[in-house]
Amino acid sequence: GAWDSVANMLNDVETSMYGGQQEEAVEEEPPEPKTAAEQVMRPAFIPTSQKVAPKTSLHVYSAPGEEEKEIGKRLRAMRAEETVPLRVHFRNLAWREFEIPKKTTGDELCMIVAKHLELERHVANFRVFESIEKKEKELPGNRPVIRAKNRWAPFEDEEGHDVTEAFCMIIVAPMNGAPQNFQMLYRKHTYNCRRYKLNEWKMPDIVGAVKQKLM
Repeated sequence: GAWDSVANMLNDVETSMYGGQQEEAVEEEPPEPKTAAEQVMRPAFIPTSQKVAPKTSLHVYSAPGEEEKEIGKRLRAMRAEETVPLRVHFRNLAWREFEIPKKTTGDELCMIVAKHLELERHVANFRVFESIEKKEKELPGNRPVIRAKNRWAPFEDEEGHDVTEAFCMIIVAPMNGAPQNFQMLYRKHTYNCRRYKLNEWKMPDIVGAVKQKLM
């Protein structure tokens, strides 16, 4: 009667919307292969209800799992541990030894020292200098400082004691032409050895004459 007419109308609407009569999906077994070659090439049959998603292609980003995150964390920690000791002097020859990464540049060393002296606001006025037998030159800010130290030929006294650090120094100090107020702050902070844990300069004991060994 009336309900049958309504049901037929609904079926007609579904047919027009979805392009044909919707049938219930039925899982079918694939046909048996006809030849031995087809038997070998036939893929394993997976029922529709158990089908798995295709493998992710290489160019598609997937978030790292917990294991990858842990490995990345350990590698970063290893890189952070690759440090070398560097004795840094100041204009009054007070000094402090810093543990710095091997690739620390001159500009980065200035930031380390400025932070230690609580002079971060004035970091742009710091420079790194190399002093060898009182002959001084400014080191470039974009190159690793440790390279300069590695080029030093060692100094020894007559008994073979290494006294290189008495003649070769890395100095972090105000740049040439730095503002007067910054120079006064620098002097004040570097003479406050107790607060900033600096070591006062003391000439090492040298036995007899000093000679420089050829590299």
